[in-house]
Amino acid sequence: MSKKQIDVYRTGIYLRLSQGDEDIDGLEKKESNSISNQKLLLEGFIDAHDDLKLVDIFIDDGYSGSNFDRPEFQRMMTSMKAGNLDCIIVKDLSRLARERIGADELIQKTFKKYNVRFITVSEGYDSLTASSSETHTIIPFKNLLNEQYNGDTSIKVRTSQGILRRNGLFIGAFAPYGYKKAEDNKNYLVPDPYAAGVVQGIFAKKLSEMSASGIARILNTNGVLAPSEYKAKCGEKYSTSFKGAGQSKWSAQTVSRILKNVVYIGTLAQGKRTTVSHKVKKEIAVPECDWVVVENAHEAIISRMDFDAVQILMSRDTIAVAGKNESYMYAGILYCGDCGSSMVHRKES
Repeated sequence: MSKKQIDVYRTGIYLRLSQGDEDIDGLEKKESNSISNQKLLLEGFIDAHDDLKLVDIFIDDGYSGSNFDRPEFQRMMTSMKAGNLDCIIVKDLSRLARERIGADELIQKTFKKYNVRFITVSEGYDSLTASSSETHTIIPFKNLLNEQYNGDTSIKVRTSQGILRRNGLFIGAFAPYGYKKAEDNKNYLVPDPYAAGVVQGIFAKKLSEMSASGIARILNTNGVLAPSEYKAKCGEKYSTSFKGAGQSKWSAQTVSRILKNVVYIGTLAQGKRTTVSHKVKKEIAVPECDWVVVENAHEAIISRMDFDAVQILMSRDTIAVAGKNESYMYAGILYCGDCGSSMVHRKES
């Protein structure tokens, strides 16, 4: 399809930044790739060209370039296909994508199909004036280098994270309920006074033989915010697959996860899940024998003695007495001498 000549191109600029564009320790974004720098550069480029008119800005901050599952990228493509854009500009090819085949498909086929001009400012590429050699040889080669860079960065990040884990440093996005990240070191956990008090109360109730469902019921009755709601109230952009519709409430499952978490005795158990590769973001479980476990990594808020006692109680197959918060007295203790099955409570009329 021939290139459409337009007097003024309705132009969209695409900006992207991901973890892979940060320094390897994850502490500081490289300013040359920052969203503000990209925006300033591209707006200046448009101002210097009379045939370009900025009509929309698309920003994916915190998204990898290894795939196209990015909300603003998808919005840009929808706008382009609807005929709202004549030109798309990026700082460089790596902002568009770090996936070679997909990037080549976009530049050589998709943009041409919709008569959209494509410009990369840093590399000086403009599909309107580019030669066949630039489009079919140089650009694919640069996309190949970007893909290789993405793979190398993924290896470096994983290596760096492994070192942090082995040194007993926390690398999760959000601190476990009961803790917060230290102000002077985001990889170190310190107790959150309010939430730590709730956790201590949960352990105390379990030690008094209260069931997990009974503990959850009391917390909800007393208006104690569930972990996800508490984090949101504290200003954290927290999300979890356990959250349902509406406001989250305490549940027996939430209480049980807290009661089993070794983080409360100062131990970090990390590396429980990983992704298939830097291209395939599907998470898979890691065998427990391969977890990275470091004791005395931070201040404990539950004593080892209390934690171990709770684990014994948790190992018992118990349920709460109907209408009450406590379990049956002998639940999980009495077993049939013949078949070995746990004996159950039955009320004779």
